Amino acid sequence: MKILFLIVNLVIYLSLFKFRNFIASFLSLKIKPSKNSFHKSDSYLLGGILLIPSFFLTTIYLNYFLDSNLYFNFSIIFLFFILALIDDIFDLKPFIKIFFCMLILLVIINFDTSITLPYLNSYYFGLLNFTDNIFIIYFFPILCILLLVNAFNFIDGINGLASLIGLSYFIFVCLKNNHLIEYTFLLIPFLIIFIFINLKYCIFLGDSGNFLISIILSIFLLKENYYNPLNYFAEEIFLFLLIPGVDMFRLFIVRIKNKKNPFKGDLNHLHHLLFYKFKLVKTLIIFLCLVNFPIYLFYFFPKYLTIILIATFITYSFLVYKLSGNTNKVKKI
Repeated sequence: MKILFLIVNLVIYLSLFKFRNFIASFLSLKIKPSKNSFHKSDSYLLGGILLIPSFFLTTIYLNYFLDSNLYFNFSIIFLFFILALIDDIFDLKPFIKIFFCMLILLVIINFDTSITLPYLNSYYFGLLNFTDNIFIIYFFPILCILLLVNAFNFIDGINGLASLIGLSYFIFVCLKNNHLIEYTFLLIPFLIIFIFINLKYCIFLGDSGNFLISIILSIFLLKENYYNPLNYFAEEIFLFLLIPGVDMFRLFIVRIKNKKNPFKGDLNHLHHLLFYKFKLVKTLIIFLCLVNFPIYLFYFFPKYLTIILIATFITYSFLVYKLSGNTNKVKKI
């Protein structure tokens, strides 16, 4: 049965790819290169549109053939995708996006208690019980989702980076919890295919793709924490998001200090700094290592968390300090 779903997904995927120019033109998702652009040709914000069939087909497979859809919340994931697609088309203001994200989460979290946070497992403090704390149970998960979605969106600045980071996140959660393979048997293969066409054909994730990947990961982590609170340590999730989160925080501070809109994009992200110095392939390798090494080091050597944190912060700070002088050297991919 999985083979049939893979074939159907592949046919849909290839059809959407074949008509990419028509779809991008019809939905105003085609971007002309600007003078500060990394790309010399037109690009297409079709990542979410290419990946959403995998989500739909996986949902059908789980509901009708496994009778199990515990780790998806169709409403949140689909509404986040639609909101992000609208943003790709109309370029919504950041505060409008955040407002509607919060509204979606506030409404749906009341109907799906499995994305609340009654427990949190810590390596150092054990299983923490928050059943009497309404703020942590309901509002802290919303804050975590918003931070993950925005941090993930911040790393989408050069070809292949966000999709490779998303792929590495999916692989990690599947290694930790083998039952999640059933939920990603379409998402992972077609994300890998997307990475190839992203690098070759200038088809980007866009907000729709970024939101889709990050909200699915958020739901996975929250539901896994709800149903199996001992499977994850809070420290693992923190390390997972450490580099994207720190880079987002640094950019917010720098932009506010320079009296700029903290939500307005620029070319001062760590991945941009790396790209100016090392170009694409080395940048992807360095960034992937910087994001993934801390979590895997903690996985094998949890008692060295403090050393891992210090080493990661020093490495990040050193790279930013050494590379910050290259921001004016914008190159073409």
